[in-house]
Amino acid sequence: MKKGSAKPNGNLALMCRLMVDGEIKQFSCKMDVSPHLWDVKNNRASGKSIEAQRINRAVDKIRVEVNRRYQELMKTDRYVTAAKLKDAYLGIGVKQETLLKLFGQHNAEFEKKVGHSRAQGTFRRYQTVCNHIREFLPHTYKREDIPLKELNLTFINDFEYFLRTEKKCRTNTVWGYMIVLKHIVSIARNDGRLPFNPFCGIYQLSRMRGQGLPHPNGDTDAHGCTDEERHPRACTGFVRLFGVHKCCTK
Repeated sequence: MKKGSAKPNGNLALMCRLMVDGEIKQFSCKMDVSPHLWDVKNNRASGKSIEAQRINRAVDKIRVEVNRRYQELMKTDRYVTAAKLKDAYLGIGVKQETLLKLFGQHNAEFEKKVGHSRAQGTFRRYQTVCNHIREFLPHTYKREDIPLKELNLTFINDFEYFLRTEKKCRTNTVWGYMIVLKHIVSIARNDGRLPFNPFCGIYQLSRMRGQGLPHPNGDTDAHGCTDEERHPRACTGFVRLFGVHKCCTK
């Protein structure tokens, strides 16, 4: 219940608090409850009055819907934050990030630095890889762009195959282009737009040089994966709803 929000009749606004991995977000339940009726310990209205039953039905409905949204986010995005969960419940759309959009943003910023802290040749390489992906997506996936969250090991291998067969690239060229792509992916990972490493598990690239791909945030194994990426958690932490802990690990 929200203190300091008492109505003329003494009722207080009921708030739903979401907690995921220590991050807390809350929103109004659009209900007013008498402080004398609300059981703080059990986070429910006490008693069996008609009013208590009405409130508890509404609370249970919110709890079920929040948990449903949680499972949907886990299925589509593979990770959940309190902010994402709140937005999903309230129907606030999350802007979808795509690979070519991110690539374009990166290249535009990189071009501004050419001649100062960046080389023209490196910029041309980024442009080349971006153009190859722009050709690759319609050729292999029949689409113009791809959401970052859909990047996976299959996508990486398909792109490598496209470079070798359609673009007739040699091994060293393929290696260089894949390093460029991995850098773009690392940007999305570092700023939280991509919660996992689609390069994790790559064998072809590691065999080219006999070593793992460098990871921007730490040590890697032979496949370019950090320990966390080798053993990703299906779910992190707990969701706290109305003060009741709901375990969300699968």
